[in-house]
Amino acid sequence: MLQVNTKLWKIFFVSFCVIQSCCFIAANKRHDKISFLYPLYRLQLGGTVGVTIAGISTAGVMHTDGSGNLSTSTVVNADVDPAAGIVDSKLATISTSGKVNNSATTATNANTASAIVARDSSGNFSAGTITANLTGNVTGSASLNVLKAGDTMTGALTIPAGTAAAPTINFTGSTTTGLSAQVANVLLLSTAGTGRLTIDANGNTTYSTNYKAHAYRSSTQAINTTTATIAFNATVIDPNSNFNTTTGVYTAPMTGNYLVTADVTATSTTAGDRTLAVVKNGTAVTGYSTTGNISPALLATASLALHVSGLIALTANDLLRVDYTTGASDTVQPNTTHITIHFMST
Repeated sequence: MLQVNTKLWKIFFVSFCVIQSCCFIAANKRHDKISFLYPLYRLQLGGTVGVTIAGISTAGVMHTDGSGNLSTSTVVNADVDPAAGIVDSKLATISTSGKVNNSATTATNANTASAIVARDSSGNFSAGTITANLTGNVTGSASLNVLKAGDTMTGALTIPAGTAAAPTINFTGSTTTGLSAQVANVLLLSTAGTGRLTIDANGNTTYSTNYKAHAYRSSTQAINTTTATIAFNATVIDPNSNFNTTTGVYTAPMTGNYLVTADVTATSTTAGDRTLAVVKNGTAVTGYSTTGNISPALLATASLALHVSGLIALTANDLLRVDYTTGASDTVQPNTTHITIHFMST
C-alpha cells in the first residue's frame, strides 16, 4: 500500500525515469491525491475519489486473468463458487410466474404428508381429509353424493351398525333415539339410549316397556260384609312406579290397551256368593267381573279362588283397581292373591 502525506510539502512534482519506461508521480496537497501517469493519466488515488483506473469503466465486480490484467463486469454464473451457501436473508421473494419448477419443490399429486399439492396431468390430486367451507355448486364425481338438502338414491346405503345407546340413525335433539343393528340381522329401535323394540331375522318381534306391573298380597286381608279394594301391598315388577301398594290402585301412564289379570283366594266360615270386579275411575267395568260361591258343605276345608282377565282401554292417568264383594266375614289369602297389568298397544 502506498501512502503519501501531502501535508509535508507545497504543490510539487517528482519525476523519474525507469528503464524502458518513463513514469510520473504527482502529489497534490490541495486535492489530497496522488496520480500515476505514463505517458497519459493511468491511475489516481484520492481521498474522496477512491481508486480510479483508466480504461476500466463498466459497472460490476473486478476480475483478474492469469496475467494479472484487471477488468470489470456484472456478476455471472462463473463468479459464484459452487460451494457458496446463500442464506435466506440474501434471497428476495420470487413473485414472477414460472420462475420455480415443480421439480425443485416437494410438490406431488399423491397423498403425502407435509408436501405441496401438485395436480397430475389430468388436473387431479389425492388427499385424505379436506376441511373446507364450500360455496357455489359442486360438479363432477362429487355430484354423485347424496345431498344434505334431500336427494334420491339409486344404490344401497351402508352405514355403521350402531348400538342401543348410540343408534346410527338418530335425530336432532334425540341422538340416543333411533335405529341400530348391533347384532347381525336384528333390527333394534331405541329411545333414550335403551333398546325398546327388536325384530329378529325370522320376523319375531319383542319389545321392552316400563308400562307394566305385577303386585301381590304379602299378608292376609280381612273383608267383612262389604265391598273392599284388594290392597296388593307388594310389587315384583313396577319400573315406572305406577302401582300404589297402600291403596292397591294402578295409575295408567299413557293412553292405550292394557291386559289386566287378577286372582284372589279367600276363605270364610259363611257360605254364599263372592264377586271380583275390575273398577276404572270408581266404576266397575262391564264384562270384567266374576262371581264364585262357597258351599256350606265345604266351609271347613275349602277356599274360594276368583279370577278375572281382559284387555281394557285406559286413558293416561285413569285409576284402576280390583274390588272384592262379600256378605260375610272373609279373609283374603297372601301370595295366591295377585294382579298383573301390562300395556299392549295404543
